[in-house]
Amino acid sequence: LKPYTTLQAACSAELTEGSTQHITFKLAPGAYTGTINITQQTASQHFCVKGSGPDVTFIQAGTTYANANANDAVFLRRFKDVQFKDLCVRNSKGYGLYIRDCTSCTFENVYFRHCGSDGTANRHDLSGTQAEQAAFWQSASTSNGGPCRVRSCDQVSITGCHVDLCLRGLRIQDCGTAEKASLIEGNRISRTLESGIYLASGSYDGAAGCVNFKVCSNIVHEAFNNGILVIGGSHISVVANTITGCANAAIQLTHVVDTEAVGNICRKCNLKAYNGIGNNGDAHAVIDCVGATNIRAGSYAAVITGNVLLNNGTGADPNTNIGIRVHEHANRPASSQRVAV
Repeated sequence: LKPYTTLQAACSAELTEGSTQHITFKLAPGAYTGTINITQQTASQHFCVKGSGPDVTFIQAGTTYANANANDAVFLRRFKDVQFKDLCVRNSKGYGLYIRDCTSCTFENVYFRHCGSDGTANRHDLSGTQAEQAAFWQSASTSNGGPCRVRSCDQVSITGCHVDLCLRGLRIQDCGTAEKASLIEGNRISRTLESGIYLASGSYDGAAGCVNFKVCSNIVHEAFNNGILVIGGSHISVVANTITGCANAAIQLTHVVDTEAVGNICRKCNLKAYNGIGNNGDAHAVIDCVGATNIRAGSYAAVITGNVLLNNGTGADPNTNIGIRVHEHANRPASSQRVAV
C-alpha cells in the first residue's frame, strides 16, 4: 500500500527523464490494472519490476481481455537495463510488454496469458479450418498484439517464462550485438496462433534481424504457425529445443547466415497448410532453410545436424513429406551459400 497504490503512479513518479537512480518496484500480490507508456529522450536509468510470483501478481491492461483498450499493457523506450520478474502479464490487446531501444532487457519467470487473443480454446488447438481461423483473426476476440515485443535492445535474456493462449509467442526484433550474447532459454510456449519463438527482422529479410542469440532448451507446443521462426540476422544457434504439435515448420530459417539448428526434437509438426490467422503458412518442411535477400557477410548459411524428426505431416505439400528443405540459395553471396546437413 505504500508508498504507491498503483504501478502506474510508481512508474510515473520514479522513472523520470535524466534520472540515473536504480529502482526496484516490488509488487505485493494483487492485480495491477491499466496501461503504462513511457518514452525517454535519453537512456540513463536502470529498473526492475519484481512481483510476488506469477500466480498471485498480475499486470493487466484490463480486468478481462474484452474490456482492455488497444494499447500495450507496458510500453517502455530508451532505458538502460529493464527487468521484469516473478509476475503474470495478461489481458492485453496490444503487447503485454513492449521494450524498445534499451541497453538490456530481462524477463524471468513471467507468465503471459491472453495477450492478443481472448484464448478461445477451439481456435488455439489446431482444430479450426482455414476459414474459421481467418474469421477468428478478423473478430473482436483477437488483436495485433502478443505477449512481448523486444526491439532494438543490445542484449536480451528471456528465461523460465510461460506463454499460453496468446496470438504471438516471444517476439524479439533486431536485437543483440556481436559483443554481447543474448539468451532465450527454458521457456514454455503453448497454443499460440502465430510462431512460438520469433527472432524478427524489421526489413523482413537479411538486411536486419537478431545477432548473437542462443535459443535453447525451450518447449514449444501447438503453435498454430512455426515452432521457432528466424528471419534475417546472424550467428543464431537453435539448440536442444522440443517442438511438438505445430501447424507449420518446427524450425523456419529465412534469409539467415551463420546459423545453426542442432539437437532439436521436432515431433508432429508441419500439420497444416495454413496458420492460426487463416493465411497460407510456412509449411514446406519440418526444418526449412530458405531465402537469399540482402544476406549479411558470413561464412555459411546454416548447419542443420543432430535433429530428431518424428511423426510429422505434409503441410502445404500434400503428396510430399519433407524433413529438411534447403531452397533458393543460389542467389546468395558465394561466401554464405554453404549448408551442412
